[in-house]
Amino acid sequence: MPAFKKDLLDGIVYASHFDGLPATMAHLKLRVMTGQDTYTLEDVEKLYGKIERGEFSLMEEIDWVNKFPPHLSKNVVEMLDVPARASLRKTCHFYRNLVDTGSVSIEQLVIIVEHTGIEISSEDKFYLKYEQEPENQYTVSQYHARRRRFDGNFITAAVTDLKTIIGNSKLMIRELGVNKRGSCDETQNAVQEVFKSLKHKLKVGFLELDSVSSIQKVLPYVDENTIQTIVTTGEPSEIYLPGKEIFDLPQWKNAKTLKALDCEFNPKDFVELSHFENVKMSMKDRTVTVEQVMALKDKLLENPKLQAIHIYHIWNDWSEGVFEALDTALLQFKFSPVSRYAHFDYPGTGKKLGLRITKSYIRFRGPCCLESEDANYLGDETGGNFVRI
Repeated sequence: MPAFKKDLLDGIVYASHFDGLPATMAHLKLRVMTGQDTYTLEDVEKLYGKIERGEFSLMEEIDWVNKFPPHLSKNVVEMLDVPARASLRKTCHFYRNLVDTGSVSIEQLVIIVEHTGIEISSEDKFYLKYEQEPENQYTVSQYHARRRRFDGNFITAAVTDLKTIIGNSKLMIRELGVNKRGSCDETQNAVQEVFKSLKHKLKVGFLELDSVSSIQKVLPYVDENTIQTIVTTGEPSEIYLPGKEIFDLPQWKNAKTLKALDCEFNPKDFVELSHFENVKMSMKDRTVTVEQVMALKDKLLENPKLQAIHIYHIWNDWSEGVFEALDTALLQFKFSPVSRYAHFDYPGTGKKLGLRITKSYIRFRGPCCLESEDANYLGDETGGNFVRI
């Protein structure tokens, strides 16, 4: 097995110390990265001691960068997790460029913003929390590391590290969650500025947001070629972007699944849901017209990949007369008294679009709907509380 050069390992230990990791964690990372134990815990502790006594400086040892073959440096970087990459990126320009251009993926990245704090985490892989303290100081908390105090503003520190994590144009994030707690315009705007400052769009597959204000600040900066699912819960508000409708964004048009809970979605915009393959939406507006539902039906007949669109009222009760008008309108179509679905033909395909209306929900069943999924919505004609979303 080829041995890693000690100069390189010294540099990684130095970066771990700079990032506040204990010697035991630095040693563990080296073992995982190299698959060897040639750099022992005792070696790490000795180097930590030299660093703390000022006897070791990375600036004095910088020649190891030029001595190490570039292709092996790239291999080392690709073996590191996100926190280790962030630490290594701080050592010199060479490794900053290498970290920023190497391929990397994150299963889940969650950003939580508050008035006096920002959290950045990825399941159990890493956790960073920046909190403002009195006298122009802030603290940083991490997994398996002591809480550290610094001079300055927590927002500046947090957004700097966030940009380090997401600054790689090849980064793929399977799930990205951006949530806010309470009133926190300053911190939320600071995170948005990080997204705006990137030269690339974030490659995200699943985007979860807890408010419509988060949609406004995040969705435009997600790669329209990777986004598959949009989930929004929490603060009820109409889905829009100031000065530009969210429905015009390619990110909205390219997504396949939408889950929106407790939102004030205007029924006149139902047609903007027609490109999705799956929609689950609970809405506050109780005034739905036959024309709005039939306009969506007509657009859905252009979408043969549809699985299902399920729209229900959060109080399980449309306005007086709405259900009766919709139910009566369906009677003129091919109607099954068993399933309570009216059926419509996809032009020239032989496929069917189903439409079922109860006193609490409107459901479209497309050609690609799974029977197991559809079974969740069959039963009581009025819908009731059995509806699952």
